Amino acid sequence: TVSAATPATISLSPAGFTFAGVSGGSAPAGQTLTIKNTGTGNLTWYATLNQSWCHISPSSGMVSPGSSAVATVTVDTPTNVGSFNCTAAISGPNTTNGPQNSGLTYNVTLPLSATMVLSNTAFVFSAVVNGTAPSGQTLTIRNSGAAALNWSATANQTWCKVTPSSGSLLPGATTSATVSVAAPFGGGTYNCSINVSAPNTTNSPQAVSAAYNITSSPTAIVSLSPLSFQFLASAGGGTPSPQILSVRNVGNANLNWSSAVSQSWCHISPSSGTVAAGGNSNVSVSVDRPSNIGTFGCSITIYETGNPTNGQQAAVSYKVDSSVVVNPSQVIAASVACGSVTVSWQPGRNATSYNLYRSTTNSLPSTIYVAGISGTSYEDTNVGLNTKYFYWVASMGATGGATAADVNSSQGISPSPCEADLTPSDKNLNAINGVSQPHNGCDYNQFQGAPQDKTLKNGDTLTFGINVCNIKGTADATTITLKDKLLNLSSPPGGFNARVDGQPLVFVTRTPQVGEYSYDTANFELDFNLGVVSKGLAKQITYDAQVKTQTNNATGCVKCQSQTVISFKKDSTSPLQTIDLYTPPIFYSVSK
Repeated sequence: TVSAATPATISLSPAGFTFAGVSGGSAPAGQTLTIKNTGTGNLTWYATLNQSWCHISPSSGMVSPGSSAVATVTVDTPTNVGSFNCTAAISGPNTTNGPQNSGLTYNVTLPLSATMVLSNTAFVFSAVVNGTAPSGQTLTIRNSGAAALNWSATANQTWCKVTPSSGSLLPGATTSATVSVAAPFGGGTYNCSINVSAPNTTNSPQAVSAAYNITSSPTAIVSLSPLSFQFLASAGGGTPSPQILSVRNVGNANLNWSSAVSQSWCHISPSSGTVAAGGNSNVSVSVDRPSNIGTFGCSITIYETGNPTNGQQAAVSYKVDSSVVVNPSQVIAASVACGSVTVSWQPGRNATSYNLYRSTTNSLPSTIYVAGISGTSYEDTNVGLNTKYFYWVASMGATGGATAADVNSSQGISPSPCEADLTPSDKNLNAINGVSQPHNGCDYNQFQGAPQDKTLKNGDTLTFGINVCNIKGTADATTITLKDKLLNLSSPPGGFNARVDGQPLVFVTRTPQVGEYSYDTANFELDFNLGVVSKGLAKQITYDAQVKTQTNNATGCVKCQSQTVISFKKDSTSPLQTIDLYTPPIFYSVSK
């Protein structure tokens, strides 16, 4: 008679994975695939993946009936931006339902970038031979991007420098540096080029020039700071605040100065004055109330009275736009930390706050998700794992709000999962009759077994331990239970003496609650209810058992073995996961 082979059945958990990465960043952490055999025959399995950038380790193995194997699914370092898919097929001969597929989605987004804005790109310094060095002038550096700006400034001449020469700016932040030159060293005009650069920046490097005019005879010399002004306003709105122009005399004779403006809407007050050698005087630059929409220019000239050739100009830019509030031009969503999505955007014109919209489809919802955000970023922690989210941002201003539009939506993003990474040791033999035995810690694959040179007898007490470790997890492992089926082992007279981290558990005869355990004599089964192992932590469970042969007169070898099953939740929404611990049989020589 020829009988058919006993079939195996493949069960996979979870059915799919989602990975998130930033182009140019590091590869996301691997995720666990549990392969369970729910059939009645042995399962010899192997994995096949349809993309070269996704991997599984190990890629094959054997699982006995009712048991599980664990493999790690990983992806390569993120490069190209987009959403990519891969399928892991788990197959095996003599299976009732192979192959079984587990899908994988890999979302790669652009990294956030900084944008560098300089207040001035041309500086002019004047001095007299054997005189003092002119005062430094201010260079303002602003980060209008969405990432940190780490800038540095390098000059190609030793006589000019920028102080400080480097710094770091958060998005929207501004800092000031001083451009300065050395004491005058000889008559003539000298030029210096300053390179301002920053990595991960949309418009780096930028060039700043510094001209140094040194005259050889005593004279009054006009030096202005800054050399450019920018006024912004909305049509029908209020007049922009005046700005300060510093009139400096870097010569060695008194300066009597006069002024001229090229446009009637541009003003300087006072319009003339006197500055002593080496001194300076502050004047006010202002513009009229905004009316027409557009960008307008004006030049202000400060010159020595009676000598128009001895002077310097400052440029004024006046931008008047509509008072309409404009939405941000770009919205970026990224999952930097597990269990959250960070949404950031460029500032919207005339915006004083922002409304955030969210949807699980790429269709703008009608309901605002978060209103009145004052900054240009928001961390969304109210997210579900394995769910893709889309975001839109609408600007709000003094004259009303803009309508969120599909054009400023983010690319769909799924949060990086926060999951427990529960790793138990095998069942360790910690002690025999109170004498300690070697055993492993949180390593699932290093069972050391029992010493083979011990002679045991009926009634000897064995102390077992299992370490349940969530050291690498990013979430708590919850709803943890442990069931241990005993063979040729029974309860000692004093009970099982069960403990967690050295603290006693309560023994009950009913179904145990958290922090309790029970023993079913009919099935020779210990049941523990451990509750929770928090992320980054571990628990040690120890308990006693007594050697028991079939009869009191039996001698020779006895097989002491247990099958331990641990169940737990990886996160609050996942189904229960199971881990089977099949420790090797422990054979002892037994005397009366």
